[in-house]
Amino acid sequence: MNESWINFLTEIDKIIKEFEQDGCDIICFRGHSNKDWDLEPTLFVHQKKYNKNLKQIKNIENALYFDFVTNAGTLLNSYSTDWEILFLMRHHGVPTRILDWTENFGTALFFALSGQDNSPTIYILDPYKLNQHSFEKGSIPNPLRDLNFSYTDAYLEQKSNPFSFPLAMIPPRTSDRLFAQKGLFTLQGTNNKPLNKILELKDCFRKVEIPQDAIPSAHKFLKLFGVNNYSIFPDLDGLAKHITSELFK
Repeated sequence: MNESWINFLTEIDKIIKEFEQDGCDIICFRGHSNKDWDLEPTLFVHQKKYNKNLKQIKNIENALYFDFVTNAGTLLNSYSTDWEILFLMRHHGVPTRILDWTENFGTALFFALSGQDNSPTIYILDPYKLNQHSFEKGSIPNPLRDLNFSYTDAYLEQKSNPFSFPLAMIPPRTSDRLFAQKGLFTLQGTNNKPLNKILELKDCFRKVEIPQDAIPSAHKFLKLFGVNNYSIFPDLDGLAKHITSELFK
């Protein structure tokens, strides 16, 4: 096995043990195919890309939710709350203020290696430590049960101003993709800076780049553990991508 890959896994293991020693029993991972990408939700990535000010982006956020709910019709019959609809929007590619994380290292590694960039990176987050900063509680809320505000009230109608820093939360894993990916989210607060650019939060996460010469071993790791498009996206789209990628190598 490639020495760089072993060293990479050793570094990941070291960070996990460090977080566990601090009492963290749910560790979050996120994979980026580019080391320069920030920990930033797509809504704010689009804000910069299309040169929108904060007022414009808030209006767009409201319109995205309204249009999604209006046009989805009966496709939303099994989703009863605005939080559940927000999570569904994210998993279908709508720009939102939530950022995907996973409890599964293999899932994060898959996404880190799925792009065309040559600097794949893994972020590791202690959600309890993050929430101590943002939520003033060392716990990870289920938004349907543990938050005293709704997504609509806090962000679309702006009736409340719940917190500044990003908040880690565990959604009900009611969709096949959320369940398969062991998904979690961070919800952007009123501070719209990327999580990794907020100085007060630097103790909450670690960043580990995957060395170039370790990438072939990383791909072998994913194949060995059965992590692929179909295991990550357990639907017909995922199956189609998986069988195509297997046959056209």
